[in-house]
Amino acid sequence: MATAKLFGVMRLKTKIKEIELPEGRLLDSLHIIAENADPASGVTVKELKNCVIMINGKQSNCRAKIKNGDEVIFLSPAGGG
Repeated sequence: MATAKLFGVMRLKTKIKEIELPEGRLLDSLHIIAENADPASGVTVKELKNCVIMINGKQSNCRAKIKNGDEVIFLSPAGGG
């Protein structure tokens, strides 16, 4: 299993600090995170795709594959004005 950690607004919305993900395509894991998110949040896979995603400290995207022992970090995109 890989470990995913969520930070920023995404953590607040989903109410998920950390979740275990199976080995495989990261895109498939986004569905798992969305399904386990707080139902009131309405978090979608599309929103998760917009996060900055890092696998083992290197920026990645949802086409990447994750392996057992990987650490996947989801950072909310920067915003401001």
